[in-house]
Parts: sequence; structure tokens; C-alpha cells
Amino acid sequence: MEESYLRKGELSDFEIDVDGKLLFKGTKLFELRDNVYSKYLLEKKKLRKQRDEEKKIAEERLKKLVQEQIEMEERQRKEEEKAAKIKVELEEKEWKKKEEEQARKRELAKKFKSIIETGVVPDDDILYDEKGIRWAKCYNCEEIKPTDDFSMYGVGGKNMGFCSDCVHKKPEILEVKIPEIKVEEKPKKETDICPGCGGKLKYRSGRYGKFWGCSNYPRCTYTRK
Repeated sequence: MEESYLRKGELSDFEIDVDGKLLFKGTKLFELRDNVYSKYLLEKKKLRKQRDEEKKIAEERLKKLVQEQIEMEERQRKEEEKAAKIKVELEEKEWKKKEEEQARKRELAKKFKSIIETGVVPDDDILYDEKGIRWAKCYNCEEIKPTDDFSMYGVGGKNMGFCSDCVHKKPEILEVKIPEIKVEEKPKKETDICPGCGGKLKYRSGRYGKFWGCSNYPRCTYTRK
């Protein structure tokens, strides 16, 4: 059995008082016992308080981590909702853009079909089909073809010229003077707009000096001093 004691010392440190109580250096043992027990209780209380504080800190830390997790998930949810909304808006814009483009192409196709059927090309606007290919009418054969099949176009009218087949068969037709078709248009800067195709003129340097040339060259060969 494990021994326990309140005080230990020399035998001379102990004595018995008149009441038969054991003393240690003049202090009754039960008082020493009470003092030791009081210290034990205080230490126990101190330890319990320390554990309670540590537990409280741990709970607060856990609560904070849980709150941070909740806030992070909420931010993520909002970001996902925002991204989904932006995606839908972009898809709607893209769909609307495609619809508008399809409508524009249908209108161009309808207009182009009418021009091909009547054989009358407009003088106030460049002729394009729904695929964006430019067309012109040959002065000689009067056929309407893509400008890739022309040796020269934009002369005498934006959509008029000479096709390669006709020029190959009759090169002299290029020497025929073509009357300019005057179209009433809004006033434009003379040095800015090409009268042949409506493109922009740029000031260039060539073998024979400075001149104004069309930015659509070589598709348009218009020049001016």
C-alpha cells in the first residue's frame, strides 16, 4: 500500500499538545491537512478553468472554421450563379446575333435573286450576295458574275465592268469609253471615298509619283492624281 503523508521531518519536529493532538513544528496536523486540501481544491479549480478556457477556444475556433466554410460555399454558389447568368446572356446575345445575321442573309439573298432575275444592278450600292461575295455586270455580255471573273469592274458604275471571258475574246473592248453613271448621293469627302467601289482612298507613292489609290486594290484599280 502506498504511503501518504502531510509532512515529514526529524522526530524532534513532532510533538503532542495537551489535547493529544499531533503537532508539526508547532502546527496541528489537521490544520496542515486542511491547508493542503485547500491548495488541492484551488489547483483543481484552476485546472478546470484552464480546461474550460481551452475548450471554449477550441469551440470558437471550430465555429469560426465552420462559418468560414459556409461563407466560402456561399461565395462559390454566387459566383457559379453569376457565371451561369453570364453564360445564358452570352448565349442569348449569340443566338440573337445569329438570328439577325440569318435575317440579313435572307434579305440579301432575296434582293440578290431579284437582281439576277431582272438583270438590273443597283448604281447606288455595291452588289454582294448573302455569302459576302461581290458581283458585277459585264458591259459586253451583260451577264452578272462574281468580280473574281472580271478583268475590270467599278468603271462607269460601282457594279459594272468587263468580265475576263469578254476581254479574252475581244481585248479592244477595254478601249471603249464608258460613260460614268451619275448617282445622287450624300456629299462625301473627295479625298476620302473611292467613286469606283465606295472604299477609302489612300495617298500612295508609285513609280510615277504621288497619287490617290483605293484601299480595296487589287479588287478595285481606281486611281487619281
